[in-house]
Amino acid sequence: MLLVTPELAAARGRAIWVQTQVLDSDAELDLKVYVVWNPSPGEVDPWPSPFPGLAPDDRITEYWDSAQAAAQWFASDAGSGTVAYDAYYLFGPEARWDDELPTALSTAVDDDFLSGIPMRRALEALFPSLG
Repeated sequence: MLLVTPELAAARGRAIWVQTQVLDSDAELDLKVYVVWNPSPGEVDPWPSPFPGLAPDDRITEYWDSAQAAAQWFASDAGSGTVAYDAYYLFGPEARWDDELPTALSTAVDDDFLSGIPMRRALEALFPSLG
């Protein structure tokens, strides 16, 4: 799950990185990616929905969330009570979604998300063929 602010080039770059460096590296990789594009509060929605930049891939599902519903839900579930921007949540194959967020194998927000290092390490641990 990627929560991405489209106004920030580095954040858009994380979503594109997952596609080009992870999914494109192995057409058989059993990974489902949900990208939630959520503009910052007060931003005019200048972006088409969904944001262009990801090539079609059956393993990617994109959502446009101008109301920041997903960002608010993830933040409230994490206990911060704010809005989650520029974050990833990596869940294992056993994760099941219901009223509560399943336990993530790895997550990072803000600068840690933008650097990509925690996400790359977590994906390599889950999929050793990526290393």
